[in-house]
Amino acid sequence: MTRISSKPAPAALGILLVGLTASVALVPSGDSLAQPPGSLRTSGQAREAQVPLASDLALIPPHAFALVHVQAAAIWKHERMAPLRNIVLKAGPEALQRLDTLFVPKISTLDRISVCLLEEERQDGEVREPLLYVILRFREAFDPQEVVRAYIPAAAAVRLEGGRTVYRSEADPIELWFPDRQHIVVSQARKMPLLWAKPEGRDHPWHAILRQAERNHVTVAVHMASLPIPEHVRREIPPPFQPLLKMRTVVGALQLADKISLDVTAEFGTAVAAQEAEKALQALCELGRQQLALFAKEMEQQLFDPKRQPPLPLSELPNTAGAVVMLGMLKTVDEWLAKPQEWIKREESRLYTRVQLEDINQWTSVVSLGMGLLVPAVQRVREAASRVSSQNNLKQIALACHNFHDVHGHLPQDIVDKNGKPLLSWRVAILPYIEQEALYKQFKLDEPWDSEHNKKLIEQMPKIYVSPSLPQFPGLTYYKGFSGPGAVFETGKKIKLQAITDGLSNTILVIEAGPPVPWTKPEDIPFDPKKPLPRCNRCPARPRPTPRSAMARSAS
Repeated sequence: MTRISSKPAPAALGILLVGLTASVALVPSGDSLAQPPGSLRTSGQAREAQVPLASDLALIPPHAFALVHVQAAAIWKHERMAPLRNIVLKAGPEALQRLDTLFVPKISTLDRISVCLLEEERQDGEVREPLLYVILRFREAFDPQEVVRAYIPAAAAVRLEGGRTVYRSEADPIELWFPDRQHIVVSQARKMPLLWAKPEGRDHPWHAILRQAERNHVTVAVHMASLPIPEHVRREIPPPFQPLLKMRTVVGALQLADKISLDVTAEFGTAVAAQEAEKALQALCELGRQQLALFAKEMEQQLFDPKRQPPLPLSELPNTAGAVVMLGMLKTVDEWLAKPQEWIKREESRLYTRVQLEDINQWTSVVSLGMGLLVPAVQRVREAASRVSSQNNLKQIALACHNFHDVHGHLPQDIVDKNGKPLLSWRVAILPYIEQEALYKQFKLDEPWDSEHNKKLIEQMPKIYVSPSLPQFPGLTYYKGFSGPGAVFETGKKIKLQAITDGLSNTILVIEAGPPVPWTKPEDIPFDPKKPLPRCNRCPARPRPTPRSAMARSAS
């Protein structure tokens, strides 16, 4: 069993399981399935097995663990898309032709899109982040060289083992492969060869799923047996939900017809495993209801908070309306989860369900309205989460500064040369105290931050210096201190904690403020006790006026 290098917490796997089984937790509107999708093998399907796969699907490697396949052209031409198609046609032939001429290949010739995920093993057995591959199929032939010139102009043709040619450059994060003049395969830089690294002696586990994808307008599938879930994470899954780990594949298929149908099928290999998984899903539904009840209670407390007396300002309308919509959605989902036996069906080794939508426009409108009302509420949640994350970063930086003081007898300062000229930031000096000693040892401490050697390390900025809620730029940080006479980071002074007579709890050590600076550069916020405090954009909350001396050390 391979191990994931990041060692995800059990909660992360819980989210994964819920995400995979949430598709199964879809309520049939009216009609239930008499049999699971793909459960009967007709003579036509038997003959189909002798027919080669569609050209784009044939490119899906057997070691992929996830797939999304969209028949874009077929969806666009379907009668259910006529209202949207008519709106686009109103733009006029000249506008549509202009759209085609602005991109290569022509947008109008796009036929199908496939996306697959692979895992990449390291030599030590750990697994990197999933590798993403995009396969585009077009109805008309195009010139590959035009595509290369348009999107990676600095790329050079590289002929690889097996005679395949990819286009890559040092400056671009992607590379391209053209199996022929109607297909484009896009991968991360220098990762294309892994697409062809078929494990020896392994049959293609995707064959049946790919056959379904040929018939479906949209197919989403996960090959659970190939999913890199570490053994220690599997062991931490509560016993009632362990049977779900026996899931081999889960497939969602969307079809546009008289009714829009979404079929979801989970394969468990044996009838006993499917029966146990059915019970686990029912237990998961009950757990989901308990969590939904907590969320609903929070929404109700917010909505009926006695401190919120009418009339409220208009700025509160989106958040309040979003709470009402969310409350209704939570109670609707709770009704579904209360009766899992009505929509979770089992046949032999499969669990399956079907959702049929009467009118896609109606569903689109409802979902769009709900999402529009929920956006402000979600935004506030994200902002709150970002604040918590940033506060944690600041705490870790402060703790590192205190640990530095314990070892050296003074707070960290910019690293200077023999003449006292700053070379590197104090943010570099505390690297050994934020579990980055290996990175610290790579720096040449007698060279400036932008020397030929040291500037190459800027891109390796530790995550603790990344502000989660502000625009992110590679190697730049918003976390700074104050520098100047009497400040904690006064250049050339080794400040002891005992010298801060205002008290540590009343003294700002580090803040999050813009504009960002290279994290290795000895640059902070200039401070002069004789002048007004500098204005700090995005400075942490200041509930009351703070004495100037609290911005720096209070030297006696």
